[in-house]
Amino acid sequence: MKLSTSTKDNHTERIPCLPPQAPFNLEQRAWINGYLASLFSLSSDLQASVSQTAQESNPKPLLHVLYGSQSGTAESLAKSLCKEAESRGFDYKLLELNDYSQINRSIPIQAAIITSTWGDGEPPDNALQFWQDIQEKESGNWDQFSYGLLALGDTNYADFCGAGKRFDERLFEMGANRLLPRVDCDVDYEDMAQKWTDQFWAALANASGENSNQSVSQRIVVSDSQRDSNEQIYSKKKPYSARFLRQLKLNRPGSSKDTRHVEIDIQGSGLTYVAGDALGVFPSNDPDFVNQLILQCGLDPEIKVRNKEGGEDSLKKVLTHDCQLTKITKKVWETLSDMAGVIDLQPFESLQLGMDLLDLFHSPCKLDAQIIVDALPKLQPRLYSIASSPRQHPESIHLTVGVVRYHLAERMRYGVCSSFLAERIEKDETLPVFLHASQFRLPEDVSRRVIMVGPGTGIAPFRGFLQERSACSEAGKNWLFFGDQKASTDFLYENEIKSLLEQGVIDRLDTAFSRDQKEKVYVQHRMKEQSKDLWRWLQDGAHFYVCGDAKRMAKDVDAALHEIVSEQGGMDMEAAQAYVSAMKKNKRYQRDVY
Repeated sequence: MKLSTSTKDNHTERIPCLPPQAPFNLEQRAWINGYLASLFSLSSDLQASVSQTAQESNPKPLLHVLYGSQSGTAESLAKSLCKEAESRGFDYKLLELNDYSQINRSIPIQAAIITSTWGDGEPPDNALQFWQDIQEKESGNWDQFSYGLLALGDTNYADFCGAGKRFDERLFEMGANRLLPRVDCDVDYEDMAQKWTDQFWAALANASGENSNQSVSQRIVVSDSQRDSNEQIYSKKKPYSARFLRQLKLNRPGSSKDTRHVEIDIQGSGLTYVAGDALGVFPSNDPDFVNQLILQCGLDPEIKVRNKEGGEDSLKKVLTHDCQLTKITKKVWETLSDMAGVIDLQPFESLQLGMDLLDLFHSPCKLDAQIIVDALPKLQPRLYSIASSPRQHPESIHLTVGVVRYHLAERMRYGVCSSFLAERIEKDETLPVFLHASQFRLPEDVSRRVIMVGPGTGIAPFRGFLQERSACSEAGKNWLFFGDQKASTDFLYENEIKSLLEQGVIDRLDTAFSRDQKEKVYVQHRMKEQSKDLWRWLQDGAHFYVCGDAKRMAKDVDAALHEIVSEQGGMDMEAAQAYVSAMKKNKRYQRDVY
């Protein structure tokens, strides 16, 4: 018997047929060859059917990845987890926590939850509805819901990882099954997050009755090199060395504030950003402060110590570039306290907010250089909302930086990164930066109206938004609320804003300069003055954005918005809350607050 070839579904298959020398006439040969081909076809179809049935009977396990994110960090970690899930042979479903109702909890569910905390232990906006819902007594059946939870926070806040802790406690209380203990991450989260991720996969394998090592090796279908090729070249772990172009002061003489416009070159880097994104900047500590600290601790600045990356460098260089010096953590105080009799320390409870490492010591002392380096937290990058649009500035990134200076305990204090950008870096010098994707986005429908509330440095992303909208002929109307202390000295980007107003890019502008009259006036007061028109815009589908201080301004603006919705919409406060919650869920109310 001979085999002829046929192409089916891009695969070459060999069809059986009689050889030319077979003792059959043409009629017999045609009949036999037809019969053989028919048998082959049935066999092929049967194999395909069996293969399909096998696939259907062994579907990929489904992992739900839920996140609550205010600045984008938790979202980024959630997306990375999804990529790894896919490489391990899982299907996945990525959801904001507010969209948890899409999960069918009547069947067994495996989930990863990653959430940040912002403000005074509050959930992120895209997790607020989730938190409100699960607090209710009748919040549904959770006994088939198995989860692992990673919490992100900042130990400088009293309610560290508060949202994640409360989510975890409440889910467990409702009968959900913890796959592994919760992990609470500080701002230097990468190592702990990776450890939790590894433990999560092992817990999933254990819950499925699999050997964790076997399951990993069997399921990985994408190599690390393949996965890495899809990632951005530069990241927080591998920042880009950008050229510093310039900085200029935005406040006029006589102002009590110091706000700088900063420009950073990204030409040729391959970095691409979107209006609303943030830029991470790695600063260095003030050399004068470092010298004072070294002198206070009785150390040799050139002594070799192990740095945060495991290499070796001089103490002065490590303290300048690797270590956080301006915030005193409990760990630092406890480490130094263990050297009792050698160091005379201030009681931890007596230390005020804003004090730094020099404030710890009553008098000069003699320390072990490596012990203090090991105890100090790693110097973290600062995130700044990008104040430009790639439509107008594709090869540079602009920032709006409020320089931090204050007097405390008979000494001037300076913000590490703000003073670095304003005073300690020169034109054409390089600095390490990385892009941080944000959820703070203009509406996909460019014809939508946009309301922006951004006092002070909160103007930054809205400068980018307005540049973006000015480049789009189909863009809808724009309403800007801006405020600061005095119109004569603190109207940031005044000429640009007034020019955009004249061009019709800004359709409405309301300003609130708090020190220009006897009674202080803020942006929330201007909102209430324009409540009828603001409600009309919201009814027309306008998107509402807020950027700036989280502790006071953002809360006051949020309260004003609820009042306007209630009064102008003829609703009680419960209905107004539901209306605003729906805006958040539909991405019509977004906040970039800090």
